Amino acid sequence: MICFHAGQAGEQGYTLIEIILVIVIMSVMTMMIAPSFFSATGTTAGQEARRLTQALRLAADEAVLTGRPMRWTAREHSYSFESPDSESVWQLQDESPFHAYSLPGGIRILAVQPVETTAITETTDQKESEPVLAHLLLLPQGIVEPSSIVLADRGGEGDQVTILLQPGPAGISIEKEPIE
Repeated sequence: MICFHAGQAGEQGYTLIEIILVIVIMSVMTMMIAPSFFSATGTTAGQEARRLTQALRLAADEAVLTGRPMRWTAREHSYSFESPDSESVWQLQDESPFHAYSLPGGIRILAVQPVETTAITETTDQKESEPVLAHLLLLPQGIVEPSSIVLADRGGEGDQVTILLQPGPAGISIEKEPIE
């Protein structure tokens, strides 16, 4: 095969147009791939807030359907659900979706308002090194007292997302969610 190349014989290399074209193509491909790569590498406070919102809605529905309260227990890096046994002692739930859940690295529960005013007691299954931040009761008659839960990225330095718990049919919602 014979190739003709404009220029002197023995001259090899790329033209400026070819180099610029390759750089443009690589830039476009990087812009398309980078967002999916970075979103897959870590969980955000917004994603965890959506997960927690769904779990709280399920727990609230469970309380209504069974006629027995559910209690959400918050720790800085984890949360769990409990329900009372026949002797009214809070027992840790170990079935999905109510099993104890550890937040991914960098995500933490920054605040829970209001904190239950009664003494925060733990069941025998819950003795852990991380102290309890708060308990929220999900009653069979629905949410009685408005509350909020704040989740934060990077130890409170990054995005913060607030989950609102209010009386009524749309009682558990995300107040403000950052753009991801």
